[in-house]
Amino acid sequence: MDFARSGDLSLLWFLEETSRNEAETRLVAEIKNCPFEQQKQLVFLIGRWCRARGVWGGIALDARGNGQNLAEEAVLEFPGSAAAVMETPAWYAEWFPRLRTMLDEGTFFVPDDEAVKSDFSIVQLKNGVPHIPPLRTADRDGKGKRHGDGAAGAALALYAWSELAADPLPVACGGACARSSGGIRWQRKRKSLSRT
Repeated sequence: MDFARSGDLSLLWFLEETSRNEAETRLVAEIKNCPFEQQKQLVFLIGRWCRARGVWGGIALDARGNGQNLAEEAVLEFPGSAAAVMETPAWYAEWFPRLRTMLDEGTFFVPDDEAVKSDFSIVQLKNGVPHIPPLRTADRDGKGKRHGDGAAGAALALYAWSELAADPLPVACGGACARSSGGIRWQRKRKSLSRT
């Protein structure tokens, strides 16, 4: 979950593992100007609902700035399946190239949505490291601005998918997760995203 209180968006990116090395986006939920407590309630509702149905894979939350409190509470609520992620240059250097590789290979899918796609367009290299600069793009309502929220949410989703899921569950999102009841058998936890 890429977290924001006002100005930018909070963004939950839901993934479903469709094969051992492929994840499909099932939902991208954008939350605008929502109080801290209600964002916590939403994250906990989703997590508890998924866990009760045996479809909880994991959640990675932005733990910088205002998101730190929610991330810490989620780690306590969902031990072992929630991560408080400090999106540092070192973290970006590891996870944005992985995301880019999967996008290029067609093993990670982004919705056909102009606002979400625009979030990826502002990612830049700084000293060879991908980062989200202090640029803003127009929001879908024309009133607000976006700050790479979709790109950050996708990278957090990828982190949750590759680091937090454990047998026999699928991995999910940078916000929450879901698994279809279509009879897909989920594989072991992956440490590598290389194709076999």
